[in-house]
Amino acid sequence: MKKHVMKSVSALFLCLALIFSLAGCAQETQNESSQSLQESSVVTTESSAADSSQESAAQEESSQAGEASLWDTALYTEDTELGEGAKDLLIVVEAEDQKITFTIHTDAETVGDALVENELVEGDEGEYGLYITAVNGITADYDADQAYWAFYQNGEYMNTGVDATEFTSGDQYELVYTKG
Repeated sequence: MKKHVMKSVSALFLCLALIFSLAGCAQETQNESSQSLQESSVVTTESSAADSSQESAAQEESSQAGEASLWDTALYTEDTELGEGAKDLLIVVEAEDQKITFTIHTDAETVGDALVENELVEGDEGEYGLYITAVNGITADYDADQAYWAFYQNGEYMNTGVDATEFTSGDQYELVYTKG
């Protein structure tokens, strides 16, 4: 009988060893599954980040490939104060859906002189005065796409050019990029 009990105890230990062994395998399998799931999650996150990065790059390329803003060449993109002098000239520059205001401190007599003095405009002298081709680094080319710079005082279209318009402090002038 003692032999029989010993065999039973041995069988019991064998069973327990098998159970622990199976439990260990199950735990190992569960750990591997968990690690695999985490790695998959990391790969998915990295893939999403890569996709997002590729999307941003594609949008940037699209922006650069023909959808460029007029403001890409602008000298100033925020409201700015320029010059020195006793009088203040307010100039609003508007192109596309964006506008900025320049406060120019000057002793000049005309709007054109103040703009040229602070290098805000470029243009050609013609029989009617200065024909503005660029404002704040933004070019309007009438020959290419019928774009030009319209000139306003306090919201009213001006029939005179910038170089023939004397100004007083307090008035607001606008140069608006316009397509005809």
